[in-house]
Amino acid sequence: MTKKTGWLPRLALSLSAAAAVLVPLHLLRFGEPPQSRGTYWILSRRPLYHVETVGGTLWAVPNPWTVVTSSDYPKSFPVAKPAGTLRIFCIGQSTTEGAPFQPEAGYPKWLSEILADVVPGEKIEVIDAGVSGSDSFRDLPIVQEVMGYHPDLLVLYEGNNEGIQPQLRLIQERMGNGFGRFVYWIGDYFPLIRRIAASLHFRRPGDAVLMALYKRNVRAMIELARTQHVPVVLLGQVNWAILANPMAASPHNQFLRSQQEPDVSFVDARRIFLRKRACPNVVPDCLLDFAHPSLHGEWLMALALARGIAKRGWFASSVRWRWSKLKTEDAYRKELKLSRDFLAKAYINEAWSVYSDPAHIANMYYDVSEAERMEKGIIIQMASEQRGWRFHPALIRAVLHYYDQTDPAAGAKFEGILRARGDAAP
Repeated sequence: MTKKTGWLPRLALSLSAAAAVLVPLHLLRFGEPPQSRGTYWILSRRPLYHVETVGGTLWAVPNPWTVVTSSDYPKSFPVAKPAGTLRIFCIGQSTTEGAPFQPEAGYPKWLSEILADVVPGEKIEVIDAGVSGSDSFRDLPIVQEVMGYHPDLLVLYEGNNEGIQPQLRLIQERMGNGFGRFVYWIGDYFPLIRRIAASLHFRRPGDAVLMALYKRNVRAMIELARTQHVPVVLLGQVNWAILANPMAASPHNQFLRSQQEPDVSFVDARRIFLRKRACPNVVPDCLLDFAHPSLHGEWLMALALARGIAKRGWFASSVRWRWSKLKTEDAYRKELKLSRDFLAKAYINEAWSVYSDPAHIANMYYDVSEAERMEKGIIIQMASEQRGWRFHPALIRAVLHYYDQTDPAAGAKFEGILRARGDAAP
């Protein structure tokens, strides 16, 4: 008679067999799915920065998996804050990072240039700690991390990405952060596991559940700053849904406004975007797509922030702010070296993301502003020759109109490319 094996030995045997398969995979792939390291990092609580010694000085260097950097703007900063310097951390998602103009032209960079001019006598360091694809869950540990780098002000731009990983966020909420990362990690090797987990007990949480978690996360960020007497600016959300319905209340912005205290300020960027003089057409003058500001939009956000900080008298009393020293937007573009070549590359990156989803394009109010037609003409010409995209008719019309006025030969060449690709000119 065969003796039955107890459940505990059978469980141990099953776990050993699973480990025999998964551990080699884990080691061979260096512990994380290479195709989705950025998402894996966003679901983790790993630090945004690590410390390196350069020339005898300790520098905080951002995680290369998640933050876009360049040799001109590496986004690193000295761990020890220079004497007499005021340090601002801007924390948020792709808009904060400056997509698609990152790393050189997100609103933190514009803010740095503005403050250098209008607050004379003060050394103000603005650090862009934005991470594309992040959300309030991921930004909470970032706030905790940057408190160790002696901030004098936090700018938080939170709300647009709360529904990106809702099932996994709920898993993390219910089962712990480590379990959520494990589900994501194993799901990358076995997608069926992720689908089963998402379809059983972890259906997409409703808006009310996500909103409650969002409020908890933002309040926790404020409290972390308050423990070190660091004031906070809550920058109001700007996206197409908010701007297309100016009379409808945005729940995220309503909540942010309600958090105002002597050490917490709400800056309503929406108000400046709704001014016809600033944004004759919301898209494309101030937004490139559903959520990302245009270059002009990034400038407007930075200007709104500067005025909001001045209103509170932070860094300098209101009488010490020299608004007469404020330059024009075009002057700051030149200072930031936002050349035509730079913009062309940025718009190509935008095209890669925007035009990869035809259904998304069909529902997008995407056009080209007068100031940006030349750069977007460059994109379409280059991209048409390199990739098999189908372009939004409004974008094609705008570029052809620009070519008709400036370079008919180039326009004819572009129409020929479209015909050869099967994209008939509208």
